[in-house]
Amino acid sequence: MLANLWIDGVKTSDKGAERRFLSSPLEAGSSYKSEVRAEWMENGRKVSQTEFLSARPGIESSVTFLVRPETQTASRSSAGESKK
Repeated sequence: MLANLWIDGVKTSDKGAERRFLSSPLEAGSSYKSEVRAEWMENGRKVSQTEFLSARPGIESSVTFLVRPETQTASRSSAGESKK
């Protein structure tokens, strides 16, 4: 599924399951927070998830957006059904 991604309210143009971004230079000894929001379509409905990313100079940070468990369960049960 393709998701749209925003960092601090700015929509990114990159696409793909995994995306990497570099920040502008960060001041040594400081920490920063960014809001990262992802939106995608799931079973005909728009899903939006927001995570907050903490960043410090020289340290890689990441956020992960996952499909909701109830959606995964529904997909697995329908995929395992046999046709008669």
